[in-house]
Amino acid sequence: MTSAPPARAVVVGSGPNGLASAITLARGGARVRVLEATTTPGGGMRSFLNERFGTVHDHCSAVHPLARLSPFFRRIGLQRSVEFVTPPRPFAQAMERGSGPLGRTVATFAGIATHAMLPPGAPLALGTGLLLGGAGLVAGWPIPIGGTQRITDFLVEHLEELGGEIECNRPVSPHDLPEEIETADLVLWDTDAELAHSAAGGVDRRSGQIGEAVTRRGPRRYGPGAAKADFVTNAPIPWSDARLSEAATVHVGGTWRQMASAERSVGHGVLAEHPVMLVSQPSVFDPTRAPRGLHTVWAYAHVPADSSVDPADLITREIERYAPGFSKTVLDARTSTAASMAEYNMNYVGGDIASGATRGLQLVTSGHAGVRPGSGLRGRLEGVATAPWTLPRRGWYLCSGTTPPGPGVHGMSGAIAASLALRQRRAEQSPRGRR
Repeated sequence: MTSAPPARAVVVGSGPNGLASAITLARGGARVRVLEATTTPGGGMRSFLNERFGTVHDHCSAVHPLARLSPFFRRIGLQRSVEFVTPPRPFAQAMERGSGPLGRTVATFAGIATHAMLPPGAPLALGTGLLLGGAGLVAGWPIPIGGTQRITDFLVEHLEELGGEIECNRPVSPHDLPEEIETADLVLWDTDAELAHSAAGGVDRRSGQIGEAVTRRGPRRYGPGAAKADFVTNAPIPWSDARLSEAATVHVGGTWRQMASAERSVGHGVLAEHPVMLVSQPSVFDPTRAPRGLHTVWAYAHVPADSSVDPADLITREIERYAPGFSKTVLDARTSTAASMAEYNMNYVGGDIASGATRGLQLVTSGHAGVRPGSGLRGRLEGVATAPWTLPRRGWYLCSGTTPPGPGVHGMSGAIAASLALRQRRAEQSPRGRR
């Protein structure tokens, strides 16, 4: 009996989950090609050089609460290949003077919870707060030395060692799929769920079946946008509370009630007077980020979707509330409005860096509940269990952060989707599956 030929797999998108799925497929024996729309791989894990000042900045993610705890990263040895620095405090909350210990503790949790871009009392926000807060207590919130690009470089190198290929400048239109996708055994989409479903709505040339159109699922909801600024300064941020200088990430937004009000406002399309913000200064802990005498500041604010508000002015004003004199240290600012976020990454619809994953039940309903091999009750139950990752076309899967366990740099959404794809492929290739 001859063994089945290796599966031909295509991964669309090379963010953390796209690369994780490609590596998992390659480790499972598949021949893998990754198609990336932009000039470089990495998605939200890219860094850039401010050539004028020689400073290194991270485009999207800069601090990585889940890097040390991700089973996928541990499996492939990320910690042995990428050096991290762990600040003394994983997080801290910027607050007005006079806040009592209990109020500060509650507000600190609220700041972590609003990473979900929801009011802190929302169920998914509470879960986010527990997950990220717990990660900080267990393993800190580490920062990769040299920039987040180092994580991407490691993943790309590892994939290529396994025989995988990455092709950049290869955008994929869901309405004009290239032949390599149409004929692949497995196709995994590290994209917004709507794009993947739109592509799956065409005719499957291998089976002649017409996929279910995206309109069948109803319009996808997206959250508020992120407006980002990358500053070059000539000094560390002069926080009034010295404890903030020790934190990997400072949450700006005041008390629980103030942050809840701000998140409700942007959720309804209104810019809050004092929006929730995340601020980090990697150069304080990683001197490779800036020449002597200079510093980098990474910050973003939660704003209404598609907002064109100037992030530099907004963020500077809010930091000044807790660090008087900050504006005088700023030498340069590179910005991205919420409206322009999708130009950097098309998954960030309206600036929503979670791609709708935190809206309602969309984290678990982005896929398709289909009947798995073997039909019957078992097949139907398995179809429901794997629904977040499966698409309505044979061999197609959604592997982005719009699927469980959700947004963040951990690679688990991609690893899970790829594992399901390999298992399904093996089932189909078995004598029982070919009947």
